[in-house]
Amino acid sequence: MPGRTTTLILGIVFYVLGAITVNVFLEPTGGAMFFHPAIELALIAIGIFLLSALFFGKYSFVLLLFAGAFLGGEFATKPVFVILALMPLLFAIVGGTGMGENAFLDLRGKKNFFEDKESYFAYFTIIVITAIIIGFLFGQNMELPIPGGLL
Repeated sequence: MPGRTTTLILGIVFYVLGAITVNVFLEPTGGAMFFHPAIELALIAIGIFLLSALFFGKYSFVLLLFAGAFLGGEFATKPVFVILALMPLLFAIVGGTGMGENAFLDLRGKKNFFEDKESYFAYFTIIVITAIIIGFLFGQNMELPIPGGLL
Protein backbone atom coordinates (compact mmCIF):
# COMPACT_ATOMS: atom_id res chain seq x y z
CA MET A 1 0.00 0.00 0.00
CA PRO A 2 1.50 3.37 -0.96
CA GLY A 3 2.15 5.92 1.78
CA ARG A 4 0.12 9.08 2.32
CA THR A 5 2.50 11.35 0.40
CA THR A 6 2.72 8.93 -2.51
CA THR A 7 -1.06 8.62 -2.59
CA LEU A 8 -1.48 12.40 -2.70
CA ILE A 9 1.12 12.84 -5.46
CA LEU A 10 -0.44 10.04 -7.51
CA GLY A 11 -3.88 11.57 -6.89
CA ILE A 12 -2.71 14.90 -8.30
CA VAL A 13 -1.15 13.16 -11.30
CA PHE A 14 -4.32 11.16 -12.02
CA TYR A 15 -6.53 14.24 -11.61
CA VAL A 16 -4.41 16.18 -14.10
CA LEU A 17 -4.40 13.21 -16.49
CA GLY A 18 -8.19 13.04 -16.35
CA ALA A 19 -8.52 16.79 -16.98
CA ILE A 20 -6.04 16.68 -19.87
CA THR A 21 -7.74 13.65 -21.39
CA VAL A 22 -11.16 15.23 -21.44
CA ASN A 23 -9.85 18.50 -22.88
CA VAL A 24 -7.55 17.04 -25.54
CA PHE A 25 -9.21 13.85 -26.71
CA LEU A 26 -12.87 14.31 -25.82
CA GLU A 27 -15.41 17.09 -26.08
CA PRO A 28 -15.26 19.28 -22.94
CA THR A 29 -18.60 19.95 -21.31
CA GLY A 30 -17.94 23.57 -20.37
CA GLY A 31 -20.63 23.69 -17.70
CA ALA A 32 -22.26 21.98 -14.80
CA MET A 33 -23.59 18.57 -15.66
CA PHE A 34 -26.50 18.07 -13.30
CA PHE A 35 -26.51 20.53 -10.37
CA HIS A 36 -24.80 23.68 -9.20
CA PRO A 37 -20.99 23.25 -9.27
CA ALA A 38 -20.83 23.48 -5.46
CA ILE A 39 -23.22 20.56 -5.06
CA GLU A 40 -21.49 18.53 -7.76
CA LEU A 41 -18.08 19.05 -6.15
CA ALA A 42 -19.42 18.17 -2.71
CA LEU A 43 -21.06 14.97 -4.02
CA ILE A 44 -17.91 13.92 -5.87
CA ALA A 45 -15.78 14.59 -2.78
CA ILE A 46 -18.15 12.60 -0.54
CA GLY A 47 -18.10 9.74 -3.05
CA ILE A 48 -14.31 9.72 -3.11
CA PHE A 49 -14.23 9.81 0.70
CA LEU A 50 -16.55 6.81 0.99
CA LEU A 51 -14.96 4.82 -1.84
CA SER A 52 -11.47 5.45 -0.44
CA ALA A 53 -12.66 4.01 2.85
CA LEU A 54 -14.30 1.09 1.05
CA PHE A 55 -11.04 0.28 -0.76
CA PHE A 56 -9.20 0.42 2.61
CA GLY A 57 -7.05 3.20 1.14
CA LYS A 58 -5.51 1.00 -1.53
CA TYR A 59 -5.49 2.58 -4.99
CA SER A 60 -7.79 5.39 -3.90
CA PHE A 61 -5.83 7.78 -6.09
CA VAL A 62 -7.34 6.13 -9.20
CA LEU A 63 -10.68 7.71 -8.28
CA LEU A 64 -9.22 11.13 -9.05
CA LEU A 65 -8.81 10.13 -12.70
CA PHE A 66 -12.57 10.04 -13.03
CA ALA A 67 -13.02 13.20 -10.97
CA GLY A 68 -10.49 14.96 -13.19
CA ALA A 69 -12.31 13.78 -16.29
CA PHE A 70 -15.66 14.96 -14.91
CA LEU A 71 -14.54 18.33 -13.57
CA GLY A 72 -11.78 18.95 -16.12
CA GLY A 73 -14.24 19.62 -18.91
CA GLU A 74 -14.95 22.98 -17.33
CA PHE A 75 -11.32 24.10 -17.53
CA ALA A 76 -11.92 26.41 -20.49
CA THR A 77 -14.54 28.48 -18.67
CA LYS A 78 -13.58 27.95 -15.00
CA PRO A 79 -9.86 27.17 -14.67
CA VAL A 80 -9.60 28.40 -11.07
CA PHE A 81 -12.50 26.18 -10.04
CA VAL A 82 -10.96 23.10 -11.66
CA ILE A 83 -7.61 23.72 -9.96
CA LEU A 84 -9.06 24.51 -6.53
CA ALA A 85 -11.49 21.58 -6.74
CA LEU A 86 -8.51 19.34 -6.14
CA MET A 87 -8.27 20.52 -2.51
CA PRO A 88 -11.43 18.87 -1.10
CA LEU A 89 -10.74 15.80 -3.23
CA LEU A 90 -7.30 15.40 -1.64
CA PHE A 91 -8.85 15.88 1.81
CA ALA A 92 -11.32 13.14 0.84
CA ILE A 93 -8.53 10.76 -0.10
CA VAL A 94 -6.63 11.39 3.14
CA GLY A 95 -9.73 11.06 5.33
CA GLY A 96 -11.11 8.05 3.49
CA THR A 97 -7.75 6.30 3.50
CA GLY A 98 -7.42 6.77 7.26
CA MET A 99 -10.95 5.54 7.79
CA GLY A 100 -10.33 2.51 5.56
CA GLU A 101 -7.06 1.65 7.27
CA ASN A 102 -8.80 1.77 10.66
CA ALA A 103 -11.59 -0.43 9.32
CA PHE A 104 -9.01 -2.93 8.07
CA LEU A 105 -7.27 -2.93 11.46
CA ASP A 106 -10.65 -3.45 13.13
CA LEU A 107 -11.34 -6.46 10.91
CA ARG A 108 -8.02 -7.94 12.01
CA GLY A 109 -8.81 -7.22 15.69
CA LYS A 110 -5.97 -4.75 16.25
CA LYS A 111 -7.94 -1.52 16.69
CA ASN A 112 -11.49 -0.39 17.27
CA PHE A 113 -12.93 1.40 14.24
CA PHE A 114 -15.09 3.74 16.31
CA GLU A 115 -12.24 5.15 18.41
CA ASP A 116 -11.60 7.80 15.77
CA LYS A 117 -15.21 8.61 14.85
CA GLU A 118 -14.63 12.32 15.63
CA SER A 119 -11.81 12.34 13.12
CA TYR A 120 -14.04 10.82 10.43
CA PHE A 121 -16.74 13.38 11.10
CA ALA A 122 -14.18 16.21 11.07
CA TYR A 123 -12.80 15.13 7.70
CA PHE A 124 -16.32 14.76 6.31
CA THR A 125 -17.27 18.24 7.53
CA ILE A 126 -14.08 19.84 6.17
CA ILE A 127 -14.60 18.14 2.81
CA VAL A 128 -18.19 19.32 2.44
CA ILE A 129 -17.52 22.88 3.63
CA THR A 130 -14.46 23.42 1.42
CA ALA A 131 -16.26 21.92 -1.59
CA ILE A 132 -19.27 24.18 -1.13
CA ILE A 133 -17.15 27.30 -0.58
CA ILE A 134 -14.99 26.61 -3.65
CA GLY A 135 -18.06 25.77 -5.72
CA PHE A 136 -19.95 28.92 -4.77
CA LEU A 137 -16.97 31.28 -5.08
CA PHE A 138 -15.36 29.89 -8.22
CA GLY A 139 -17.99 27.65 -9.82
CA GLN A 140 -19.69 30.38 -11.81
CA ASN A 141 -18.47 31.38 -15.26
CA MET A 142 -16.01 34.21 -14.91
CA GLU A 143 -15.71 35.91 -18.26
CA LEU A 144 -13.53 38.95 -18.62
CA PRO A 145 -15.34 41.99 -20.00
CA ILE A 146 -13.87 42.85 -23.39
CA PRO A 147 -14.68 46.26 -24.79
CA GLY A 148 -16.41 46.07 -28.18
CA GLY A 149 -13.84 48.29 -29.90
CA LEU A 150 -10.96 45.88 -29.36
CA LEU A 151 -12.32 43.05 -31.45
